[in-house]
Amino acid sequence: MSERSTTGRGHTVVSGESDPQQEGDSAAVLRIRNLQVDYRTRARSVHAVRDASIDVYPSQAMAIVGESGSGKSTIVHAILGILPDSTRIDGVIEVGGRDMIRSSERERREIRRSDIGFIPQDPQSSLDPTMRIGAQLGQIIALKEGLEGRQSIHARVLELLHEAGFDDPELRSRQYPHELSGGLKQRALIAAAMAGSPKIIVADEPTSALDVTVQKVILDRIEELVRRRGIALLMVTHDLAVAADRVQRIVVMHHGQVVDQGDTAAILQHSTKAYTRELVDSAPAFEFDGADRREEERGGRVSAEEKRPPDGRPSHTADHDSNAVVWNDVTKTFGSYTASRHATGALTALRKVSIAAPAGETLAIVGESGSGKSTLLRIALGLIRPSSGTASVNGIDVVSSNRKELRLARRGFQLVQQNPYQSLDGRLTIRDVIAEPLKAFHVGNRSSRDRRVRELLDRVALPQSLLGARASELSGGQCQRVAIARALAIRPTTVFLDEPVSALDVSVQAQVIDLLIELQRDLGLSYVFVSHDLAVVALIAHNVAVLQHGEVVESGETGQVIYNPAHPYTQRLIDSIPGRRVH
Repeated sequence: MSERSTTGRGHTVVSGESDPQQEGDSAAVLRIRNLQVDYRTRARSVHAVRDASIDVYPSQAMAIVGESGSGKSTIVHAILGILPDSTRIDGVIEVGGRDMIRSSERERREIRRSDIGFIPQDPQSSLDPTMRIGAQLGQIIALKEGLEGRQSIHARVLELLHEAGFDDPELRSRQYPHELSGGLKQRALIAAAMAGSPKIIVADEPTSALDVTVQKVILDRIEELVRRRGIALLMVTHDLAVAADRVQRIVVMHHGQVVDQGDTAAILQHSTKAYTRELVDSAPAFEFDGADRREEERGGRVSAEEKRPPDGRPSHTADHDSNAVVWNDVTKTFGSYTASRHATGALTALRKVSIAAPAGETLAIVGESGSGKSTLLRIALGLIRPSSGTASVNGIDVVSSNRKELRLARRGFQLVQQNPYQSLDGRLTIRDVIAEPLKAFHVGNRSSRDRRVRELLDRVALPQSLLGARASELSGGQCQRVAIARALAIRPTTVFLDEPVSALDVSVQAQVIDLLIELQRDLGLSYVFVSHDLAVVALIAHNVAVLQHGEVVESGETGQVIYNPAHPYTQRLIDSIPGRRVH
């Protein structure tokens, strides 16, 4: 017999008998039993989490992995006690032995204050842009640790910033969030999470917005702090490779259910669950590492040609004298100004860059944020002009072309952007989104455009039923397929791809990469693929150019650059690829 009640926040709670505690449950820092969460609206009820049971113990690192919509974030919000008021929740969540579900809001605040440290996903939106870092951290210290007095709080701020890995805590404490890089912002959130000596750190996709090298530094810091303090870590991520490197146990979620859980090595290497195997097989980092290990087993390095990405990627069929895109001795300098428009200096984003993308092949441009990748892309697209040097696409000089000439040239090249949701107009139907370039270039009539749109939907493996839908009704992977269809609408020969899979789940990444390879093979397209992830690049690119601080430090065929790197920076990018420790 169960009894229905309401918490202080208005959640509906169903209380009844749960599974008896298993041996060792009493020592768990976090204990979840038979958790069920439903989001209710007037129209319907969504089952977000169904019958989930998880234990996390002191000094243990655990990851919850799964695709978007699997229920990972709902579990985090349930642990923190911040679900919407309309939510119906059933089961048990105990933190340090205290009930998070049936407690009052005041009691939940006390549990969060004393026992839980939280590292959110997006550092940009998690910090107050109007407050200095030290002041924000000081507020949290005063709340969690009860310190009083400006000097005592400031000393503790510097201590936490130092512990989080800041190079100059005194300087950084006086800076505003916009003055910090993404990695430093995330370190500030780590420092905030460590305030108050929590029993467990809950990290919700803590590095998904960061480059792989910065990601490694941040995860190293979290791992070191957790180990040194002997506290528990619950990491939520869609990236199985990240989890593989950092945790002892993995919980796999799918459609709101826990479908698999166990020791990391057992989950990755011996799981019999189909969905877990699909996640493992989809992760580019695991494919990259598998090739590297096979090479070592054979007793040494193999040739670049043997290491070219497999599985149907187009082979060299284009004339090497025919280049789709050429940057020649390109330099780009941006001026730096104060708020009153006084010049304060100059930033050189690109310095004498010369690279070419052969027709019918894929050139990958890789590097960290700030390396000059996006600037190089914008120059080729004719959006900005270089300070010196030239750039041509499909044989047309886009630097010297006027606006009319550029418009005509753009019929031959198109762009697929990073974020599929932001790149599509949410007010338009999918039919109108794909037809946009056709209308802009006055191609065909309404009937022929509609036929072309339907043809493109088939081409990117989307059902015709989506023609009347809008972007908000589609998944991230579906939106990116629509973006690809739109880019192909006017039959370009060259496509620029700006981090086209970095915002997608790993299984969806694999599907989109496979689609791009198929389209290149069937249509003879030339790709310029911008990425910070060499594991993804290894799957699709024929050639790679590595940028650091606006300069090409290494370039060549994919196999040569990635598997026999000549430059230390390239090696550092490779070493930062997650998912290699487990082997």
